[in-house]
Amino acid sequence: CRAVLSAPRTGLGAALINDYNGAFERAGFSATYAYHIFLNQAQMSFGLTGSLMQMKIREKYVEFKDPDDRMSRLTNGSIWIPDFAVGFNYVTRKFHVGYAVEQLFESRLAFSDASLQLSSSKVGYNRIHTLLTSFHNEFRNNPHWEYETTCLVKSNDKVSKGLKAQADALLRFVYKKSYWFGAGYRTSNDAILLLGFKHNNIYFTYAFDYGSNEMARNSYGSHE
Repeated sequence: CRAVLSAPRTGLGAALINDYNGAFERAGFSATYAYHIFLNQAQMSFGLTGSLMQMKIREKYVEFKDPDDRMSRLTNGSIWIPDFAVGFNYVTRKFHVGYAVEQLFESRLAFSDASLQLSSSKVGYNRIHTLLTSFHNEFRNNPHWEYETTCLVKSNDKVSKGLKAQADALLRFVYKKSYWFGAGYRTSNDAILLLGFKHNNIYFTYAFDYGSNEMARNSYGSHE
C-alpha cells in the first residue's frame, strides 16, 4: 500500500510479507519514506525503508537422517531480524538512473540455541547493491513508437571473495505509450521475453525467463 502525506514532496509506503520457501518461513513488515526534489525538467528522489522480519524453519518440512542431529534444534525456534535499505532516483524525460543498498545490517541467522550460535551465525544476509539505468526516446520518423534500453546491475559486498555480480540488459518497444514488447539477456545465461499493455492506468505485464542451467531446462523456464 502507499500513502501520500500532505506535502507533495513526500510519500509513505508499507508492505506486509508472508513468504514460504521450502522449509523456510519469513513473515514481517516494512515501511518506506520517500522525499522528492523537483528540478528543472527533472526529479531527484530519496528513500529509506525499515523492516522487521521473523525467520523460522518449519519442522514438518525438514527430515534428518540422524534423529539426534543437533541441527534439528534449529527447527524449534525463530529469530527476529531488523534491517534497513536506502536508495535514490534521478529522472528526466528521457533518462533515469537509480541506486539502492539493501540489507544494510547484514544480519546473521543466529538462532537461540547456544551450542549452534557459532555455526548458524555464519549464515545470513549480504549487503546488496543495485544500479538501474534506462533511456527511452521516440523514433524520429514515427512518433507513435518509442524504444527503451534498460540495464540493471546487482552485486554485494562479497564480490572480492568470489561471489558473482549479475547484470540484465533489456530492449523494449512501446506503441502509443500503451502496448509494448521486448527482449533481454541476463549474465547467468538467461533469455528474457516480455510483453504488456496499459488500460485505464492499470499495467498488465507478462515475462518469460529461460535459463541454460539444468533446473531451468527441466522447468521450461519461469512465467511472471
